[in-house]
Amino acid sequence: MTTIPARNTQFGQDVYTFIRDAVAPKVVDTVLRDNVLFQILFAKGGEFDGKDASVTLKVRKNTEGGSFQGFDTLSTNPVQTTEKATFEPRFYSKPIALAGTELTVSMTKNTVIKLAIESAESATQDFLDDLGNAIYGDGTGNSGKDITGMSAAIDTAVTSYGGLVKGNFLDASGGVRNGLSLIGGNTLNLTNSVKLTLDHIKNMITLCTTGNYYPQLAFVDPLGFDYIEKMMPAMQVANPTPSVSTEQARWGTYPLQALVAQAGYTSIRIKNTIFVSDEKCPVGKIFFVNLDTWKLDTLTPYDTTRIPVSTDLIVGQYDKNLKNRIGFGITDYMSPVNQYAQIAHIIFAGNLYCVNPARNGLIKGINYSL
Repeated sequence: MTTIPARNTQFGQDVYTFIRDAVAPKVVDTVLRDNVLFQILFAKGGEFDGKDASVTLKVRKNTEGGSFQGFDTLSTNPVQTTEKATFEPRFYSKPIALAGTELTVSMTKNTVIKLAIESAESATQDFLDDLGNAIYGDGTGNSGKDITGMSAAIDTAVTSYGGLVKGNFLDASGGVRNGLSLIGGNTLNLTNSVKLTLDHIKNMITLCTTGNYYPQLAFVDPLGFDYIEKMMPAMQVANPTPSVSTEQARWGTYPLQALVAQAGYTSIRIKNTIFVSDEKCPVGKIFFVNLDTWKLDTLTPYDTTRIPVSTDLIVGQYDKNLKNRIGFGITDYMSPVNQYAQIAHIIFAGNLYCVNPARNGLIKGINYSL
């Protein structure tokens, strides 16, 4: 009688080891490779210390103190200039499932492995969609279980962030961000009725910039990328090669030019911001991202085997940062009590948060037919 391979047999152990050491890392590599923004943030992220991440945000100026002379009395009045925003980890899973009926007729190790690879390929595509969409979202999906994505921090239509109400902390400096939230981003809504112009884009970059602190990247869907490209003089559209290193705009510790070149994306530069096409970016939106302000912290999922990022599919500056990153794990294969199957789960654990939303921006409601 043919039985389902189990982990306590050599046949089952060999199959599981192959899935754990070869199939699962390929799933993670593909998820990272095909999610441009997620890959960058994952590579430069940290680890959760405790059950949540606490971020100190500057929300008001200390108006006490100032110039003095001689025996002038100095102020001793305390002023609370910061507030704490908190972010809890989020969890995602994708099963690699093998039906008992298929295992029954799979008499060799190779046929079982083929089934596992097919299941993993399907899980990969689903994982790509889930994480790629969530990174741009506002964290309200699936009853608030999704990653606290970029929209939560940047979009002014989202009224709170990290447990703080954005409207309670408004900029009163009289500058370009006067009246905007100190713990929120910069949003321009064209409401699908106003044509996007280069002035809109330049003004948004200005809103997000202070001194040499600016959005290094802007992410846009492929249709939007083509739309912007048509606005540009031909000489301003660049396809950098790995040998190009004259401009030292940087994310983390690696040249931004190398990022765009090695990922294989044609880029457009406006002011100091490089525009990158990302198919996971929501249609009709441009996200202006200061990479120095974002953290994608992760932790090792409980009762899983860590999935290393093999980096075979990821070249260049990603190698150094990704090899030691945690966040992805795979469970043992288990038999559900009410299903004739063997199922393992690839788990991701982590969350995204911003330490300075005001240095990021969003243009939405873009109508490409105008």
